Amino acid sequence: MAMQIHVLDASSIVKLCLIRGLKPPQNPTTIDLTKYETFNAILVLSRRGILRDEEVSKVLSYTEKILSGIKILSIDVGEMREIYETARRHGLTVYDAAYLYTAKKLGGVLITEDKELLNKSKQLGVESKTIG
Repeated sequence: MAMQIHVLDASSIVKLCLIRGLKPPQNPTTIDLTKYETFNAILVLSRRGILRDEEVSKVLSYTEKILSGIKILSIDVGEMREIYETARRHGLTVYDAAYLYTAKKLGGVLITEDKELLNKSKQLGVESKTIG
């Protein structure tokens, strides 16, 4: 029996990086966009004073560790039109539609902390849940 693939979006990875007791699910996968979204979220938390300067370096190191343990896929340009159409039809961002598309394509479970994306994925028949 094949191991279930878990497609993590940036919101779930940021939560993993901030709450160190959480562990990534087995067979974690994501898309290359996630690296940028995750590091940008940490930057925003720092700029807003939610993460103090002395915490940022530790969080960045832990983020690097988490991301290095996750399979990172690249979406082919030829797949972008379908992602765009999914976003347009269902009121999603192209970013969120890309995570949804990847989970659906791989027959995996989408892991997200985004309530709207959780609801949309369930409406579209893609299994989804939060990280914990």
